[in-house]
Amino acid sequence: MSKMSGKRFKKKTGTKSAKNLPKTDLDWLSKNTHFSPANIVEWHKGFLDDCPDGRMNRDKMKEMFNAITPQDADGEGKSGEQFLDQLFRIFDKDGDGSIDFKEFMIATDMTSRGDPEEKLRWAFRMYDKDGSGEIEMGEMVEIFCLMYSIQGYTEEEATERAEKIFKSLDNNGDGTLEEEEFIKGCLADEELLELLNAGGIGGGSQ
Repeated sequence: MSKMSGKRFKKKTGTKSAKNLPKTDLDWLSKNTHFSPANIVEWHKGFLDDCPDGRMNRDKMKEMFNAITPQDADGEGKSGEQFLDQLFRIFDKDGDGSIDFKEFMIATDMTSRGDPEEKLRWAFRMYDKDGSGEIEMGEMVEIFCLMYSIQGYTEEEATERAEKIFKSLDNNGDGTLEEEEFIKGCLADEELLELLNAGGIGGGSQ
């Protein structure tokens, strides 16, 4: 698992970080990521030093992820590029080419997790935006595209895999999956499990 902290950011002298991290965001991140409250606050200070307006653009995100994601054989990190493309597709809802601190921390946590079940549970909850405990077919496809992209697989391959697993798990045909069904089904898929154990989302052997 990657060892990371807010100190990875380049400190800039004279930068005023007027924005405080909302307590609701701090509480949510403490509960839903592996980072401690103190570590999250440290990350936030570094984030604002590099991104005073509270938004991180794709180039800065790429800079960060080049240090923590696997490089391809040619050294160009195309799998990391695909991961960023998927990431911004999910998070950059207003299309301005940037993400906020909370979204950045979610992505960072996702790349640092090593346990396959935890990765799947994290991904499920990210897409279960209304907290209903269920996801739809299209959301599962997006989850797979994100997980597969970091290893350089195409969107078509990820979509095909997701649809196959979803159809095998959706026994009542209502078009949704509950969290435990999703986790159990994904962990039973040898190809996906191998992908996750290999580091899947930006990891590596622990």
